[in-house]
Amino acid sequence: MLKYFLTELKHQLLNPAAIFFVVIMPISMFLIFGGQAELSEKLPSGVNISGLIAIQMGFYGAILASSQAGADIGQMRESGWLRTLHLNGMNDSRYTLIRLALSYAVVVPQLVLLYTVAAFTFADMPLKIWAYSAFMTILLGGLYAGVGQIFGAFLPANAANGLASGFVVLGSFLSDMFMPLTGTMYKVGQFMPFFGTKTLVAWQATQGKGTLGNELNLTYLTLNVVIWLGIITFLSWWTLRFTRTRS
Repeated sequence: MLKYFLTELKHQLLNPAAIFFVVIMPISMFLIFGGQAELSEKLPSGVNISGLIAIQMGFYGAILASSQAGADIGQMRESGWLRTLHLNGMNDSRYTLIRLALSYAVVVPQLVLLYTVAAFTFADMPLKIWAYSAFMTILLGGLYAGVGQIFGAFLPANAANGLASGFVVLGSFLSDMFMPLTGTMYKVGQFMPFFGTKTLVAWQATQGKGTLGNELNLTYLTLNVVIWLGIITFLSWWTLRFTRTRS
């Protein structure tokens, strides 16, 4: 069990594509979007706009990292490795536990790197908000491995990672993560799968306000998180059983 975990962790951390999309891209996006002089203005919480962008890019990278880790089930299915694990006593519960641990293990390094770059460049925020946003990013971001697993269970391995990444990018845009949404798009964005989690991650920084300065309903946000993570968890559990049967 430990050997399998370490082997998969090494594969994830040394994967060139993962390094580019999960580590380099979020850092580059932070430097591009967060490096403008006018973003040094601070919110009432003491966080400057660049700091808020760092929080959002960190969460985006976390979702991307965990979904990529989950999508590897496609490669395991095609190679017969999933069947081998099953024949050697790896039941669904143990497999899920390992993949969840792997998801959290790949989220942490990318977040540490991004926050380090942010702290030494443009981001400025109180220590307690650095700590809160990092904790929430890891806690919630690691749960999105199921997104990749859903794609990996049905699609060829070479397509699963790409489509999972595309889903995360599109979902992030629609969830008001990359740029402030207004009007109808903002109303639609509140129903998107990442809106609740990204808002909770930045809750202390924004003091419970949206990008338009509007007060946000914590009960609704929590409901958004519970419903979407419930859907993703159920679908990932069902796809794992489906993949076991097919392999």
